[in-house]
Amino acid sequence: MSGTSAGWSPERRAQQAERMAALNANVMTKSRRTASWTPKRRAAKRAELIERNKDPAFKAKRFTGIRQRGLREDAERHIHPLVRGLFVEMARQRATYDRIADPVGICRSTLVSWRRRHMPYLDLLDAALNVLGFELVIVPKGRRGPNGFPVKQRPTEE
Repeated sequence: MSGTSAGWSPERRAQQAERMAALNANVMTKSRRTASWTPKRRAAKRAELIERNKDPAFKAKRFTGIRQRGLREDAERHIHPLVRGLFVEMARQRATYDRIADPVGICRSTLVSWRRRHMPYLDLLDAALNVLGFELVIVPKGRRGPNGFPVKQRPTEE
């Protein structure tokens, strides 16, 4: 019965119990990086972050980074225009996956997978667009732009 504690003597069991208690105590006392901060240090860090967020240049830089997130070039080539339109509108409205997935009744990972791997069911795509204030419509061929939205064509002059 090697590898098990079935043949251990009472002394061996006691030694192992002490060893495990020491290991557990060590694990329990390990703290996260900020857990050992003093209240004074926490207050200083809080004040620093509040000041940093008041700076309009800092906010603009943050929002620029958020705006740049969107569809990647490689995703745009392989995605259906209607699904692409959903993600373009999500980026424009700065909508999170959770904001869309919860009302639709799907998992966040399902919505993420629409971007690269899977084609959504029509009813789920319609529900996701409804959350953003859009709906699916049938338009004549050639009237849909590259992002899946209908484009207005100017009347032709005869």
